[in-house]
Amino acid sequence: MRRVVALVAILIAASPSLARAAWEFRDYVTPLGDKGTGIFEPDSEGAGATFFFGCDGDRWRAAGLLPTPEKPLRMATGGKIRFSFQEGLGPAGVWKVNKVQGGLVAYEIPQPTTFVAKMVQEERKNPEARLRVELLKHDGKRTKLYYPLKGLEQAIKKNLWSACKLDIYFGDADNPS
Repeated sequence: MRRVVALVAILIAASPSLARAAWEFRDYVTPLGDKGTGIFEPDSEGAGATFFFGCDGDRWRAAGLLPTPEKPLRMATGGKIRFSFQEGLGPAGVWKVNKVQGGLVAYEIPQPTTFVAKMVQEERKNPEARLRVELLKHDGKRTKLYYPLKGLEQAIKKNLWSACKLDIYFGDADNPS
């Protein structure tokens, strides 16, 4: 129940102004009821899902997809996701499904720190890289979401490095791995 409440708080924190800014910093309430910090980015095609990465110090860390408040994507409850950083998509995997406000669901990545580290690596290789995601909507139809990675590493260093104690996981701030 705490995770559902926290994801609702994250969803509420992702205000309508989010759609205009890439990797925007937000405060929210974590599943432990503490103040958390995170960065959020809406999908570039306006399909209605926001990617987020956030934490409460080094006690809790999460990443995933939330319905964007002003135009929420109604994601299926199965949590099956295919993604890649290049053209095409990888094999399907299952992300944790959390119910949020309004009968919507959010997806949480099983290993958020590792996943975000991979995103940073991809951005370094190609500043124009983007995360490509394919998932099922509640009506059973597939949809694709795109998240440009440009500015991710800078947003992490600026807003999350100290707050999330990422040096423990990523190493040197000037060379996250």
